[in-house]
Amino acid sequence: MSTAHGRCARVAIGEARLPAHGDEAGARAALSQGRPDLALTLIGDLDTVAALKLKGAALRAQGLHDAAATALSRALEIEPGNAVTGHNLAAALGDAGRHAAAVKAAKAAIASGARAPETRLVLGRALATTGDLDGALDAFDEALEARPDYADAHRDRAQLIWMRTGDADKALERLNAMRPLPPALAVLAARVTGDMLGAQAGHRRLVAEASWDDPLTALAASDLAAGFDPEQALAHALVARRAAPDHPVALIAEATARLGLGQTAEARTLAERALIHTPYDQHALALRQTAIRIETGDDQASRLAVAQDIKTPEGWT
Repeated sequence: MSTAHGRCARVAIGEARLPAHGDEAGARAALSQGRPDLALTLIGDLDTVAALKLKGAALRAQGLHDAAATALSRALEIEPGNAVTGHNLAAALGDAGRHAAAVKAAKAAIASGARAPETRLVLGRALATTGDLDGALDAFDEALEARPDYADAHRDRAQLIWMRTGDADKALERLNAMRPLPPALAVLAARVTGDMLGAQAGHRRLVAEASWDDPLTALAASDLAAGFDPEQALAHALVARRAAPDHPVALIAEATARLGLGQTAEARTLAERALIHTPYDQHALALRQTAIRIETGDDQASRLAVAQDIKTPEGWT
């Protein structure tokens, strides 16, 4: 279609055809289809609030958090006091490692009316990184007051207390008080327990508190058991495989267990099946190469890596 007389050219995404350059609807559709690169092309130089929000989302999807923060800051200049934009800005700044700025942005979003527990989580993480551990704990508690089953806030709160005290009972106190836990929190509690007290403790907790016939619980149980009992890990992985035979996470869980049992050919086959779905999965690649090395004695890792010097960052000896 000609662009004459203000009409836009159209760009195809799968079966859809979307207007190019300066079209917010097209950019939104591209972003929803997992094409942040195309979304940015469609946005072009548009400087509206909606376009800048979309640009921020697309840049964050590409891991370009500093650039996303710039776009979202500009959106707040045009529309000051927007709590949602303020939250997204705080999250982008946190992801960019600009934690002091993230604290400021999150507090401003809350002052503007942001009530979502996600904003408190962003604030808590930024406060913890800047060293305000009491403030971080308060923010995590506020997030949990708003959403008592908020798994991310439970995890970060428990880890913060564990880091400060080394007391696993105190770190897990809030989760323990919620028993019986819903399945997702039971898995979280087991993983956190495993981080603090070892994989066996985490596994014992999980099989005692949750039905490991559930595929997600079985995957967590397999992951925990892999470090101390590959036979149990395999039994759990097979439960997940029965529910989702070709899911890459289930394939990787079984491959990990079989490699622990010395079943290298089976592990390699499973890892290769997983890589059909997720060709750059680092765990699957590592499992495959480990199986190859054990089977053939050929350490292909030497051809996949390069040794080089890295310059010392400015300001460091």
